[in-house]
Amino acid sequence: MADVTSRVRHVFSGLDLDKALIVGTVGDLYHATNTGIKYFWNGALSSWDNGHKQRIRALGRGVPDIGMVVGVVWTRFKSIIFRGSNLEGIPINIKVYFGSVGPGTFTVRVQDITNATTIASLAGLSGAVALYDLGAIANIPTAFAEWELQVLPTGTGNTAIVNGVNMYFN
Repeated sequence: MADVTSRVRHVFSGLDLDKALIVGTVGDLYHATNTGIKYFWNGALSSWDNGHKQRIRALGRGVPDIGMVVGVVWTRFKSIIFRGSNLEGIPINIKVYFGSVGPGTFTVRVQDITNATTIASLAGLSGAVALYDLGAIANIPTAFAEWELQVLPTGTGNTAIVNGVNMYFN
């Protein structure tokens, strides 16, 4: 009969951010009490892992859209049907490749037009195309809703360039 070695599995719990302070070994578990997420120690990565790969969803077709915005009004550039947080989950980040030509600046937002709420927005954008994080995310619906990427210039005669919008999910 072969010798059998055994190991005690450690189960840790605490706030999600606090798991970074704990070094585990293969088989250890961590339960984040504030988010309800359960993590396991990934020995290959030497970090806590929840077993889910990050998902990315493009807003619209992802092809460059270039358009003159006439007047100081919100103008739609891209749209999607968001299936609701019950099916899609909740986005943790929304990023846009945006640039502009002209003297003014733009505000960019993701707007839930079904529920008339703003999901995320960022003001003061101008210049060459760059990647922008739209910041805090709010008002995520649980049911189906149509979302649009909209831009608003500070003045007339400006051209907006949208090269893509991605929503990142955990």
